[in-house]
Amino acid sequence: MTLAQLLKNLKKEAHGITCDSREVRKDYLFVAYQGINQDGHKFIEQARKKGAKIIIGETKNCDIQVQDGREAVASIAANWFNNPAKKLKLIGITGTNGKTSTAKMLAKVLNAAYIGTIGYEYKSIKFPARETTPDAITLHKILRKFLDAGAKYVIIETTSQGLVQKRLFGLNFEIAIFTNLTQDHFDYHKNFKNYLAAKQILFDQAKIAVLNKDDKASKKFKHKKIFWYSKADIKLKMPGEFNQYNAGAALAAAKLLRIPAEFSKKIIAKITVPGRFEPIGDRVIVDYAHTPDALENLLKNARQITKNKLICVFGCGGDRDKTKRPIMGKIATKLCDYVIITSDNPRTENPKKIIQDIIAGIAKNANLEIIENRARAIEKAITISQKGDLVVIAGKGHENYQIIGTKKIHFDDREQARKALSNG
Repeated sequence: MTLAQLLKNLKKEAHGITCDSREVRKDYLFVAYQGINQDGHKFIEQARKKGAKIIIGETKNCDIQVQDGREAVASIAANWFNNPAKKLKLIGITGTNGKTSTAKMLAKVLNAAYIGTIGYEYKSIKFPARETTPDAITLHKILRKFLDAGAKYVIIETTSQGLVQKRLFGLNFEIAIFTNLTQDHFDYHKNFKNYLAAKQILFDQAKIAVLNKDDKASKKFKHKKIFWYSKADIKLKMPGEFNQYNAGAALAAAKLLRIPAEFSKKIIAKITVPGRFEPIGDRVIVDYAHTPDALENLLKNARQITKNKLICVFGCGGDRDKTKRPIMGKIATKLCDYVIITSDNPRTENPKKIIQDIIAGIAKNANLEIIENRARAIEKAITISQKGDLVVIAGKGHENYQIIGTKKIHFDDREQARKALSNG
């Protein structure tokens, strides 16, 4: 049997589909491929013992051998859920920063479903986001739920890793939007050339490319039909030039979809996004900025509304791009009056080592303090702040957890800030 033959009678041949051997049940179809940390082919025997009826993979010991297991699982998932994407208008957004804000703006204008960093949402349907761009099986399962609930448009944040790992393989996008390209994920892509090539994958799957004319990387993308945008000129609830660019991207896409400009502007002007320049009380801002460019934009915009001292609390994530750490340290100490360096999501790295990497880019006379415990760091920053000061807590934004080791514990910067403010 070939994969093409299997897809014609998939529901008759299998009772379920999975890439995780722990989820296998009797008469399931199991797809194996080489992952980032694990090789799925090592779990073939475990899947068989648990009752897998059909094994698909890239090696000869599989029932159906394919050249690319990731492409296979994407095709199988689409088929299993009766190809929901074919009945939906998909809009993909890629870029280092601004994906979430742009996506939420456009989703509000179009009354669209949303898949991204904050979650997977449409009306009353809400799923927490395990990944910004979900795996192929989860993605098609969610698209089916959205379609059945009446969705017409789906806005998808498309990460560079998700594109390279073919989680979106086989999807056709009405519009692909590019926000900007700055340093991030070099632990995965190694360099800008590879990072850019990952983004190009989205445009290869789209009818129209919507590109930022003020970002140099835009000129490197190839597409037959390009629509250029720049920053909007709207009074937004979310301040900052970067948000004007996000609004510009959303307005451009809405225009292409024949949505009246005044209607779009009116909607976008009122939007706020959790954890994006989110005010807590009158002297705290919480933001998701976790790249050098995002942190610099955040602090520059924070400075514009700060009457006295600007205080920043931030750290860097573990098991992620190490090269950006000293750069972010230099940016924070250059733009702020006082900086408290703390832990972010250290994951399996030693938090002290991450902090040392950050400090490596900072001048010896910088006005800073190290408090590894993030809750204490936030409390200290708010405690020392005076009237007219502004405390910026960067890196985690909307997240309500902290990853320490392999465990995810409850932690919310906004909750910690409110607690510290109430004690003050």
